[in-house]
Amino acid sequence: MRVKRYIVDTMPDAMQKIRDELGADAVILSTKEMKIGGFMGMFRKKKIEVVAATEGSDTGASKKESAAPQLPQLDQ
Repeated sequence: MRVKRYIVDTMPDAMQKIRDELGADAVILSTKEMKIGGFMGMFRKKKIEVVAATEGSDTGASKKESAAPQLPQLDQ
């Protein structure tokens, strides 16, 4: 199982990153709103922490590459 944590501004941003990195079969385990930065407790920005997981150790990018058909090499 591969678990990854994302800190994003909006949930659609999180969903896009999760699908790109973990694949379409990833599951969101938890979400939490948090405030980051600021000066003496003021001017903090709201962010969302999303924890997602997928079964197996393959990444979304490697799955896409392995799904492409392999062309035979021609020796000339």
